[in-house]
Order: sequence, then structure tokens, then C-alpha cells
Amino acid sequence: MSKKKNAARKNSKKKVILRSAVLTTGLTAQLLSGAPAISNADPAAYDGDSFTYLSQYLGIGAAYAETIDNPNAQLEEHEGETGGGGSPGIEDPAWQSLKAQAGDTTVTLDYTKPENINDGVLEISQDGGTTFIKVPQSSISKFTHSSLTVIGLTNGQTYHFRFKVTKGSHVGYSNLVKATPTGPLVSAPADNSSGSFVPANPAPSAASAEESIQVLAVSAGDLTGRSASLIRSTGQNGTPRAELRLNAEGLTLASQQAKRGETLAYRLPQLKAADMQIVFDGKTLAPLANNTNKLSVSTVDVGIAFPVDRLRLGQAAERLGVSSDQVQIRIQIEKSAVLTGEAAWSKVAGAVPIGNAYTFRMLASSGTKATEITGYDKRYGQQMIPIPDGADTSRLGAVMWVDGKYVPIPVTFKDGQAVLHTTGGNPVLLVRYELPAASGKWFDSALGEASVKGILEEREPSAALDRESFARMTVRALGLEAYGSGTSSLSALRSAGLLDGLPDNAQTGGAITREEMIAILVNASRQFDLPLDTPGTSSGKSAQDAFPDSGSISDWASSYVEAAYAAGLFQGDRGQIVAQRQGTTGEAAALLVNLLHRTGLGDVSTK
Repeated sequence: MSKKKNAARKNSKKKVILRSAVLTTGLTAQLLSGAPAISNADPAAYDGDSFTYLSQYLGIGAAYAETIDNPNAQLEEHEGETGGGGSPGIEDPAWQSLKAQAGDTTVTLDYTKPENINDGVLEISQDGGTTFIKVPQSSISKFTHSSLTVIGLTNGQTYHFRFKVTKGSHVGYSNLVKATPTGPLVSAPADNSSGSFVPANPAPSAASAEESIQVLAVSAGDLTGRSASLIRSTGQNGTPRAELRLNAEGLTLASQQAKRGETLAYRLPQLKAADMQIVFDGKTLAPLANNTNKLSVSTVDVGIAFPVDRLRLGQAAERLGVSSDQVQIRIQIEKSAVLTGEAAWSKVAGAVPIGNAYTFRMLASSGTKATEITGYDKRYGQQMIPIPDGADTSRLGAVMWVDGKYVPIPVTFKDGQAVLHTTGGNPVLLVRYELPAASGKWFDSALGEASVKGILEEREPSAALDRESFARMTVRALGLEAYGSGTSSLSALRSAGLLDGLPDNAQTGGAITREEMIAILVNASRQFDLPLDTPGTSSGKSAQDAFPDSGSISDWASSYVEAAYAAGLFQGDRGQIVAQRQGTTGEAAALLVNLLHRTGLGDVSTK
């Protein structure tokens, strides 16, 4: 076998059809596997690895993939040619039997089996039959000796097709055919008696007809026909690669059937340790953004989930000089090198890198121009990466590359998966910190967790805090470095909206009070849409009634203190709230760790 053919075989691609892989959260119906979906699922509340998370919280229990035959594995590769009107025909009548039938983003070609079919290469033209190029392997489905289907076409675009034969007893071209793919007509949703949307051809439902399973089978489904295609290949270095292309019609229908704020998830259980690319058009996101949906894609070991409406796509499109619906979006997920050097690690002193670094890069492109999409506006996305074997998660934190330095970000751990909560930035990786010596204080546990998350640095627990120092701890705890100027953490809090509602004199330098710390953290939950888990207090009292010195709470801070007390962010100091006392490092660490726990940005220790 020649080196050229061997290389072609090594880099050959497989087309994979995904089935039952896109679902919405918050459903109570039985799934295809019989497992119940969980109502009101929180996309940030992972309970298990990316598969378990999607199964339990997004209701995915029956996703699978099947490899389909592809004619390009048999056909010799040839370059595309210009011209077709004067091309010589082939004497074999079978080569002149080509017929075309249009479908939804597809064209099916039928023909009588030629005696030398393996000598033929399928070509396509998008300019009326003037210029032809070879149809790539990844775009051919359902190949037999009498028919094949070309997929991934644009509805409304007219395509011309022909076979080209360059060897054997019949050299030349087949007859020329054309077809224009057309999408199916979708009727507007109608309300049923329960007020929930029921699709025209719903998947099997549970006993309660009010909640239907909104499963979008990616191939041959009742609802979408084709929502995505997956192309698998192998790079020159032997690394597996995969490209997932999302279909606009399928996602639009998914969003129409989803409740506001729900997550639309693609699960790829056949992929592991692969460099991943996710491709879709900007216009695809409009219905999802209007419905505040999240979009999620996960493989065995990595994944991403992000709030579509807060993606900074408009800024990227403006830099390209086009509107958001005119760009193509490409998300690249791949391993990357761990950057070294004292300057790179100066903001996370003492952190030791663990495992691989991963890049989650978002690009917007138009024509030949491309630009970065810089994360999300006041929202968190999730990036899932594997936990190295044998790692002690109680000592693991996470970092992200921002402005030439690694900085801390929130992370949770479940069943071999690390879920990194970010507002944007690349690359990311896990790190290990040393636990601080126990001080015998009530906040020792919080100090330990704050240390391994990179919050504490080397501060003394009993040291009094000023506003800049507390702001620095908050920026590190919540991963808000990208909001700052690089010189002032207070400016980062101000930019992120965490100082809103505080008096002007509480937004500058100087000592910080306990009520100011509380107000800033409640603002964080509100600005970033992080609902506080409210366990309630043992007495059921308000802060006003629970503390005899509640009269010391400033009028402007009263609502913040009540919200924080109800959520269990603080319990007071020996029965007092001492709202005007200057806060300490230990108290700040306890508040921040409690905020991470209550908002799902941190794991609650079971030890």
C-alpha cells in the first residue's frame, strides 16, 4: 500500500448519527430508558460525571451512536475541476441513470449500479454547474450500490451533482442532475389544557399527559429530522478528533418546546480523549437567547455548558463588522500545555498543577476574519474536565489564564469529573494547595477550604480587613479577575456590579465592616443569577428578631443582611451581629465559602 493511501486511511473520517441526544431539563416524564427526569433541574448542580449529570439532571438515558457506511472510504480522492457543460459522457448507460430527490438539508441520489462504481467520485456544484468539487466523505450517508444521500446542505440552495470517472473502461462524467433541499413546514405550537406544549408527534410520555418527553432524536426523529452531525477523524499526531455541527432548525424547535431557562444538551458517549469542535451559526442562537436557554455538549471526559443569552457574541460580531446572525461560531476543546514561569503563577503562589490543561476557545468568524468571544456577561458557564487518577479532591482547586497569569476560579467535583465555573478565559487546569495549620478557631474548616481554592493566600485569620483586601478575596473566590483593571480588586467588584446599593463611602478604600461584606456577597448572587439555597434558620426568626443588637444594622444594609441570614451565610458572633465591626480574614473566608456552597459553586464537605 502506498504511503499516500496509508495516510488517507489513517485520517479517514467516520460519520456518526446521534440519536435521542438532545433533551430539555425540568421534565417529570419517563425517559426512553425508563429513568425519570428531575423537575426544576439546576444546570450547575452536577451530581456525577458529565454522563451522570446529563442523565440525572437533563434526563438523558438513551443516547447512542451508530457508524454508517460511507462511499468515500472506497473512492479514490481527486481534486475538484471547473466546467461541466462540455465534459465527455460515459458509454456505460448505468452512469447516465443518475436521479436526484431533495429532502430537508439533504439530497438523495439514485442510479443503476455501474459495473465499475468504485472508479467514480461524486462531485457537487453550488454555482449552477460551472464549478465542481468533490463531495467530502463526511457529507455522504446511506451509501449503497444504487443510492446515496448527501447531508448537511442548505435549504433553498440549488445544487448540481455528477459522478466523475478517471480510470477503468469508462472515463468521463455521468449525466448532470440538480435538486434544491427544502425544510419541512412546522406548525405553530398550540396550548393544551395544561398549558404545556405537546409536540405534534411526541415521544412516549409518562402517566401524566401534562408532561411530555421533549426528546429531539438527532437522526430520523419525529420532531427534527436532523439536529446535528458528528464527524470523527484522527489527526496527524494520532489524536482523535471530532466535529459536532448543530442544525438551526433542530435547535429552534428544541427551544420552542423547552421552558425558559432550561438546558438543551447534546451528549456524545462514544467520544473520549478527543479534540472537540462544536460548530453552529449565530442565527441559531436567537431563539435560545430569547428563551434564556443554556446549551450543553459533553463527551465522556470533557464538556461545556453556557448561557446563550449572555454570550458576548454581539461584541465579537461588531469587531468583525457584521451582525450576530451573520457569524459562524466554533468552540474548540482540546488539551493544551501548562504554562510555566514565575510571572504566570504569581497570583496563585503555592499552587501545583495537576493533570492536563484544557482550552475551551470560542471563535466567531465571518468570511476570512475571526475573533475571540470573550465569555459571558455576568453569568457562569461550566467546563468539565477529568480528575486525574488518585487525586485528593479535598486539596484541589482550579485556575484559569487571564491577562498573562493563572488566577483562581470556582470548581466542584463529582464522580471523576471536575466542573469549573467560569465567566470566560483560557486555558484552565486543576491545581493542588497545601492545607494551612489548624488554628483552633471556629472558622478552621472555612480557612482550609478557602486555602485550597486559592482564596486565602497567606493572610492571618485574625487580621482585620480593608475593602481592597476583601475585594481581592472575593475576586479570587468567584473567579472575577476578568472584570478588573489588573490593579484594583475593588474596581473589579464595581465593574461586576457587586458594589451596587452600597453607600459611596463604602466603595472606596478603608476598613470594611461586617455588614458591607455581607451586602457585597448578596449582590454577587443577584448580579450573576446565583439563587441562594435557603435552608432556613433553626429558630425561623428574621435577623432583626434573632440578634439583640440588630438595631446596629444600617438602613441601607437591612435587606442584604436578612437575605444572607435566611440563606445561612452567617450565624452571628456569640449571639451578636456586630454589623459595624471591622471584618477579619477568618470571617471573610467563612462568608465566601458559605456563598460558594449555597450557590452551587463549591462542594459541601461530607467529612
